Amino acid sequence: MFGLFIIDCVFKTKITTSFFQLCDALENKKSYKVKDSDDIARYIYGRRLLASTSWDKVDYILFPLNIKEGCHWIFVVFDIGQRSLEVYDSFPARDGVNFEVKNIVEMLSIVLPYYLSVVKFYDKRPKLKATPKYSGIDEFEKIEFHFITKGVPRQQDDSLDCGVFVAAFAEFVSNGQHILNQQVKADILRKRFGAILWEYARRKQASDLQSEDERPDR
Repeated sequence: MFGLFIIDCVFKTKITTSFFQLCDALENKKSYKVKDSDDIARYIYGRRLLASTSWDKVDYILFPLNIKEGCHWIFVVFDIGQRSLEVYDSFPARDGVNFEVKNIVEMLSIVLPYYLSVVKFYDKRPKLKATPKYSGIDEFEKIEFHFITKGVPRQQDDSLDCGVFVAAFAEFVSNGQHILNQQVKADILRKRFGAILWEYARRKQASDLQSEDERPDR
């Protein structure tokens, strides 16, 4: 099996909400329970309009994550087989890992195992349990994460190009390319992405097609 899937940007909000619910439960010495009808579970099932592939069908999940109330974006790859999160940041802190970035990734690493369990993910991928990264561990144990720094393309210090870099990172991975040591020219990418969207809109209009959110209420 090989494949990947990109999660929409709303997912991060669901993760942070669930994480704080977990913190409240622990503080009040209550059990933390999640449901297979929760939004995060629906993502894993592939039951979201913009996230319609079940995670058990792929090997990698790609997360564009928003940090600092809309001011910065990072890119995270969940390698299911290795049970790890790889974090790519085009604008890392000068003295190491950005504290806010680390917090968000840690929330993801803690919350995900609860939902993978409640949707019975491992029953659908039973071979994982026999691999070194899964055998002998509690399924609720947090997922390990790694900040990839060496060779990661970096944006200019005075730029607001993080979103363009995240889009480029997602494209590299989707095309089976390595992110490390790639050349990312934000101005050229903006023009190319703009041309792609323009061509998409032209074909859509020519074929008289409508997106789900453009259809009139019935």
